[in-house]
Amino acid sequence: MVSKSDKSAPGKKLLTTSADPISDEKIKLYVEMIRAAVDDFEGDLTTLESALGFVFIGHYFGWKVLHILHSKSTVRNYEKILGEIDIKQEFLMNGPLAKRSLGWRLFENVSNFWKAVNGEIKIEGDKFHASR
Repeated sequence: MVSKSDKSAPGKKLLTTSADPISDEKIKLYVEMIRAAVDDFEGDLTTLESALGFVFIGHYFGWKVLHILHSKSTVRNYEKILGEIDIKQEFLMNGPLAKRSLGWRLFENVSNFWKAVNGEIKIEGDKFHASR
């Protein structure tokens, strides 16, 4: 779930955020990554579609949000589809729009992020969390 952080700015678009516009260099890198993934992919097209969206969510929201959203095996699968990338190397820990993620806001102050992601510790106010 994503919320708008600034309700006073109607029409503000996610991809045109001034928080972190994608540089020409990053666009080229992502386009090449996507081309290679599309060329090499065999399997269910919905999996490829999700892996491609993973790139942009990772860029804007960071790798912690990706781990909140997906199981470890899904993250590994998408990393493989995208050319054996390492999301911790590819994306910021907390992207410029991370605070718009309800999951990130619930997890941001936990003492052990990985235990929280794995469901080993309860998150206060977390009625959406299911252990993986």
